[in-house]
Amino acid sequence: MQGFLWYFAMGCVRISVSGLRMERFINRAVRSGVTLRNMQRRSYTLLELETDLRGRRVLARLAQELGMTLRVLSVHGVPGWLRTARRRWSLAVSILAAAAVILVASQFVWFVRMESDLPGEVQFRVEQSLAELGVKAGCLRSQVDTQRVQACLRRDYPEIAFIGLRLRGMVLSVQIVAAVPEGDILDTDAPSQLVAGKTGVVEKVITTEGRALVQPGDVVVPGTVLISGQVPTQDADVTVDRYVHAQGQVLARVHYRGVANAAIGEPVFIRTADRTVHWVLEREGESILLAGRELTYDASHFAEESYAIPWITEWWGWRISRQVYTRMEQYAPLSLEALEQLLCRQAAHQALQSLEDGEILSRSHRAWIQNGRLYVEAAYTVREDIAQSIPMTGT
Repeated sequence: MQGFLWYFAMGCVRISVSGLRMERFINRAVRSGVTLRNMQRRSYTLLELETDLRGRRVLARLAQELGMTLRVLSVHGVPGWLRTARRRWSLAVSILAAAAVILVASQFVWFVRMESDLPGEVQFRVEQSLAELGVKAGCLRSQVDTQRVQACLRRDYPEIAFIGLRLRGMVLSVQIVAAVPEGDILDTDAPSQLVAGKTGVVEKVITTEGRALVQPGDVVVPGTVLISGQVPTQDADVTVDRYVHAQGQVLARVHYRGVANAAIGEPVFIRTADRTVHWVLEREGESILLAGRELTYDASHFAEESYAIPWITEWWGWRISRQVYTRMEQYAPLSLEALEQLLCRQAAHQALQSLEDGEILSRSHRAWIQNGRLYVEAAYTVREDIAQSIPMTGT
């Protein structure tokens, strides 16, 4: 590889030699120390080969002494580029300008990629802190002090357990691992008990470790002890309490309820397929429309969604955003049946939004009209595990 790079830097010339004294020509070239590469004998009197710039001069002298004809076919490598640049100076200037732009751009950070399991609000504050510390798209690579950034974030955010920054090329990767709150850490060897997390009717109790305090049919409320970690044992006519880490499952029927309402007889706005995309350049309250057709409808008939371009956001104070407008079509008031179906879906979403995992046993809904509005209530009965583990105190 090094030999090839040296050969490319010094230049490579492909020539053709024609004549009757071909063997003598090759022998004298070798004795003169000329490097011959990729020789191809086209015919008895025609030979093509590659050599360097010095070899071309020596071969030209030998061809003249032996009465042979030498012709240069092509010049490769750095000398070939320079030779082309003399004839096409605009190409050379363009290449140099592009190289300069790439060299300057490589001194900046253009992409900041963050991997985090922090809550949305905390992550937003961390991103603001990173921007205040100079870690943002468009900053100089030399200004990114990874050790200082790590120290400042660990000092200001106790929610962070680990933070790592890796600068690779024009990309800065930030990896953040959230700390586990002390209250959520439960020693598996420490005594604990299972309590109810929701109100429900117990259907099945599966005890792996500990003593069950409820049975099927019991009604429990949040905080009711389901499986205790205090297990009495009989030892020589003496009852001794043994404390264990309670484990098991308590399946119960839990009821969920959601209510939605809407005015009767009011028009409804529904999204259509007509969309308009605007590319906007913003800075300190000013905005410039870069691309996108003019809106032909009143703004109240549009649903707006704005997406910031990550790699250029906050670039030297400017921000490029992509705004998507969807035209809203106004329809006549829905019938009571159609409005009830719409509200039923909304009530069901509201009722089940806190459900994590469970089996839906039954569902129902009822509707009524009050003060000119239609109300829909959705009710669900779900079988789920309501047991939550908490440490035992006073043991």
